[in-house]
Amino acid sequence: MKYFAIAVFIALIGAVIGTWSNASNTLPADQVALKVKAEPVDVVIAKSQQQSIPLSPVEEEIERSAFKSKVKNVQKEAESILISQKQALQIIDDNLYNTINNQVVDVTAERELLDYLRKTNNEQVYLFIMEKLQSASKGNESDDRLIEYALSLLAAVDSPRASELFFNVVRQDDWQGSNAIYSVRNSISRLARNNNYDSLMQQTFTQVNDENPFLNELAVAIAQDAEIEQVDYLINYVDSPLKNKSAVINQAMHSINKESLVPHITTYISDSSSSNVQNVALNTLANMGQYEAASALIAWSSTQRIEAKKQVESLFTIALARSPSTQRAIEKEILFYEFTSEELKKSIIDLSSSFK
Repeated sequence: MKYFAIAVFIALIGAVIGTWSNASNTLPADQVALKVKAEPVDVVIAKSQQQSIPLSPVEEEIERSAFKSKVKNVQKEAESILISQKQALQIIDDNLYNTINNQVVDVTAERELLDYLRKTNNEQVYLFIMEKLQSASKGNESDDRLIEYALSLLAAVDSPRASELFFNVVRQDDWQGSNAIYSVRNSISRLARNNNYDSLMQQTFTQVNDENPFLNELAVAIAQDAEIEQVDYLINYVDSPLKNKSAVINQAMHSINKESLVPHITTYISDSSSSNVQNVALNTLANMGQYEAASALIAWSSTQRIEAKKQVESLFTIALARSPSTQRAIEKEILFYEFTSEELKKSIIDLSSSFK
């Protein structure tokens, strides 16, 4: 009898537990959703401490880091989804409208647009930008703002196709009076940092007229990353009848600083070159600030007569101011040269001493 009572009691408890379990499994959908709703990592960790073995501080930090990492991955996946062509066109239209009306552009949307163009090079979107540029009148204040923004956008994309379209506009002849010139110059300098566009810069310089406002930026861009081919290209303009191109080339050559080009540049300071070409080559060497360039100047100076004293002093003054390498070259090499004019030799040594 005693054991029968115990068995009945156990059966009753089992029935109650089963009823409670079934009830919990038939909660309304909204309550079930609440039960499974994601909770902050701190709460999850706290519950795990209540329901299982407590986590150590190190383990808690690992849990938090893992959770945060998952969140960041989800965010990155969302950000990597490209906008559509329709959205890209709308962003351009909206931002150009704001630009024309001197209002703030949507920078976030602009970043999405740039990302889209870099990954797709969508020709329809580029065509839309070019149509807007073609309809703009240079010299008109609001249109100049449109030109500034559209060209800076193409430069920011920094792809071969976008850059090609950018320079197509740069080549145009009707820039006089445009307020967009300063911004476009900055964009050219920005693109010049990418040496993939060297041939495009060179082609553009060849094709623009002698009055183009971007001659200097183009010439400097070519010179800064020059190899032998570019040196020859630039030198060919020194005696050109195109006076503006010739003038900017003479200055741009000062941007050449690759020591490996010294032997090639030195070939232009022979009697077979015109006096203008020789002078440009000599000034290029002086402005390089390289040991080998200074050595070439010493060798040339050793063959000059006293009448060249003013030019020699000018060249070495520039070279000494550019780099200590010139002074080292003078100290190590000048005594090994037999000068046509000992006075020139002394003048170079004295100049070097004055820079100590």
